Amino acid sequence: MMEAPSADRLGTPSAPRGVARPGHNPSGKGGGTTIAQSNGRWLGAAGLGRCQPPLCVSSKSQHSLSLSTMETPLGIFSRKTIHDINPRLAFDELMKRTRVLVIDDQSNEFPFEFLKKQGYSVDHWHDVQDLAKLESGFFDIIVLDIGGVGAELDADKEGVAVLTHVKRVNPSQVIVAYSGQAHRSAQIPFFKLADQYVPKPATAIMWKETIDELIKNTMSTGHYWGGLRQLLEQDGVARVKIEKLERELIRAIRKKAPDVQDRIKRILGPTENIVSIISIVAKIGRIAAMT
Repeated sequence: MMEAPSADRLGTPSAPRGVARPGHNPSGKGGGTTIAQSNGRWLGAAGLGRCQPPLCVSSKSQHSLSLSTMETPLGIFSRKTIHDINPRLAFDELMKRTRVLVIDDQSNEFPFEFLKKQGYSVDHWHDVQDLAKLESGFFDIIVLDIGGVGAELDADKEGVAVLTHVKRVNPSQVIVAYSGQAHRSAQIPFFKLADQYVPKPATAIMWKETIDELIKNTMSTGHYWGGLRQLLEQDGVARVKIEKLERELIRAIRKKAPDVQDRIKRILGPTENIVSIISIVAKIGRIAAMT
């Protein structure tokens, strides 16, 4: 039976025989920190709390972990992902920076003045004025009237055609579909593409609650990375390239690199939706920069 560890001069239990003390390298080689198992007493050189198997690793284990990749319950050494980089703003400030566009052929069915007085940034188009701007993700939330707009794209489907097209080229674009018309059953599946559906008429409070919920749930780097990953997978981009792109984005965000377009193109190579990909990357950078 292994004898219990004795206390050293500092009151910290010493390692049992055959198990390395944190920070101690018996071989004198390598210089890396040993992570010892020993009843979960040590975690790295600094003794950062207790660790539980299988996170603790014996000094003689062939499966030792490096501190840069080791994940712990506290997340101390977890590798950062895009999801970890989010705005550190109060909701009121985030609300003011969220760009909302309403596309509606009527001006009296959406509470523009009420929301502007509350501090929201709201623009209004009577029809699709700039399709490329919708595709690029310039607006954070698009409120789209399904009837009476988009006839130039498709005279039959109108707003449904706009919804389908924008979601295809930019899956992370947040769109609220709303309408007072009865729609044919053939159109109903397209409504599932929208992030929310609001029937007309809707009160000002209902609109405020809907937009607030979308801001809280979608104004994050994780939301846009999810849409970008979906687009890349649709294009058949290999998983290893997607993971490399994520690491590059994290590096660029940390270093506040202004332009990563060339690096994106080198990582991904030829891909069908490169314009949309770069637009979503720009949105991720914009949200990450909100402080």
